[in-house]
Amino acid sequence: MRKIRLQQDKKVINAVCIGSLCSAAYLAAYFARNILGAVTPQMIEAGYSAEYIGRASSLYFITYAVGQLINGAVGEHVKARYMICAGLLLAGVFNPGAFYSSCGPEIYNFYVEDGKAVVECSPAVRIRFHSDMHPTGMRVSEGASLTRAEFPVDGWAYVRAVVIDKDGKYAWSNPIFM
Repeated sequence: MRKIRLQQDKKVINAVCIGSLCSAAYLAAYFARNILGAVTPQMIEAGYSAEYIGRASSLYFITYAVGQLINGAVGEHVKARYMICAGLLLAGVFNPGAFYSSCGPEIYNFYVEDGKAVVECSPAVRIRFHSDMHPTGMRVSEGASLTRAEFPVDGWAYVRAVVIDKDGKYAWSNPIFM
């Protein structure tokens, strides 16, 4: 009876380790894919050639494809619930919220300092600060290009920023909890 229990424990530990490795590999691939796409214009400005950036991108996708093959092979031998559990756990641990979603504009920096929320971004016609307070704080500019805005957030439980560019495209930050 004890021997069977030890074998089951080893299988669980192996499944968690393999699932953790798969999750870490996927997470690294996810960040690399997004970061390379976001920094390509800055890399070109810094003097990197399009050929170099293309090679880096190709290397990334080859590595990603090999990882998919390995993860597929591992998935054949490990129960899905263990891999999903480990993947969700690691994604939660390694996701510090240091990202934003965008359909166009870029958010360069977003922070709270001295009781004010500050956002620095690519040129925008409107920057809004949202919270649990009503009415929502908002900074608006019509026609002019905003690249920075700040707003007092005293008493707010959280704040998040929404940046809108001249084409009506949005970028949304994650909330910062006070």
